[in-house]
Amino acid sequence: MPLLAFDKWYVHCATLGFIGRIKFAPGTFGSIPGVLLAVPFYFLASHVALPLVFSIISILLVTVFAWYVIHLTEQYWQQHDRSEIVIDELAGQFIPIMLLGIDPITIVLSFITFRFFDILKPWPVGHIDSRWPGAAGTLFDDTAAGILSALTVFCLQPLLHF
Repeated sequence: MPLLAFDKWYVHCATLGFIGRIKFAPGTFGSIPGVLLAVPFYFLASHVALPLVFSIISILLVTVFAWYVIHLTEQYWQQHDRSEIVIDELAGQFIPIMLLGIDPITIVLSFITFRFFDILKPWPVGHIDSRWPGAAGTLFDDTAAGILSALTVFCLQPLLHF
């Protein structure tokens, strides 16, 4: 039962390499690659015929991959939702940026609101986090936080004129 082993490819993916080993705020640091991944994907989406479809497919692919590596890692470690697993933050942070855009204000507000919902865990985030077992519970609370972040920033856009 290797709880701290980082010798499997899926563990490296689930922990985003060294990021999951950061002792202070690993979830916040794990959200940053979500922004960094979303920017080029959003740029690609803006150059295809159906950008929203491309964005949704990209979100689904990132989510499915994250679920898979979380599932394998939790089985390997025989432990649920360790703080070292941060690919769920990447997947959650990916959502609002892919849906709303890559202008600087949107990125900053998406990051802040995603972290807000992920840390405070209002409904449905907290419900999913506390009641869903396995990789689904580890991942989908962050997915819900990403969706709430997207909805919040979308509603703020006309108020803040960006």
